[in-house]
Amino acid sequence: MIAKAMEEKKKVSVLVLMRYELERDGLEAYLQNCKEYHFCTTVVASGYEAVKKINEADYDLLLLDYQLPDSTGDEIATTIHTIKPGLQMIVITKFDSPYYVEKMKAAGVKGYIHKADDAAELIKAIDKVMKGEEYYSGRVYGGREDSR
Repeated sequence: MIAKAMEEKKKVSVLVLMRYELERDGLEAYLQNCKEYHFCTTVVASGYEAVKKINEADYDLLLLDYQLPDSTGDEIATTIHTIKPGLQMIVITKFDSPYYVEKMKAAGVKGYIHKADDAAELIKAIDKVMKGEEYYSGRVYGGREDSR
């Protein structure tokens, strides 16, 4: 029964790149218990580690923070997009200014959610981005309620 349920879920290989351990662990725990998907997660704490992992394995999705210990999210996203242009990327950050959103879009990021958003917002973003669409939570672009 459990095996059948796992087969019915969409399987997604995810690289999680978050600066803080609590955020990394919390996001990994949430993904592991997600009802909509079967996530296979790898968690790293720096851009350097993320690039190394991207070169070692195939991932479907990168969830990343904007503030990282060794670079910024747009720098790492640009590097990773050059290495693996088909990799889908969603940034999870506290920055909601259009300035940061546009920098991440230019770097190849297709989804942008705010750290104050709830878990359902993350799943909405993953649903859209994994279909090749863009997703921006209502908290970005000056708090607009619609996503672009």
